[in-house]
Amino acid sequence: MFLRDINFEYVTDINSDEVLKQIQNFSPNLLIVFGGRIINEKIIDVFDCGFNFHYGVVPFYRGTGNYLVASGNFDWANIGYSI
Repeated sequence: MFLRDINFEYVTDINSDEVLKQIQNFSPNLLIVFGGRIINEKIIDVFDCGFNFHYGVVPFYRGTGNYLVASGNFDWANIGYSI
């Protein structure tokens, strides 16, 4: 199965120097992010290409739970994903 060939690492701070070293040692080409904190430029620069899937329509709703805020505002046009 394809997923057996994918390495996953769970971390508490994506922007830490420890994580940066782990990423550099692994030498990946692609970054895929689904949710989470803003990733610092020092981390992003390691990758050739990246995708950040983000709940909500940027820049109208930012942060976690933004789709809930849009729902509470009955702002149905701004519920979705940004890539």
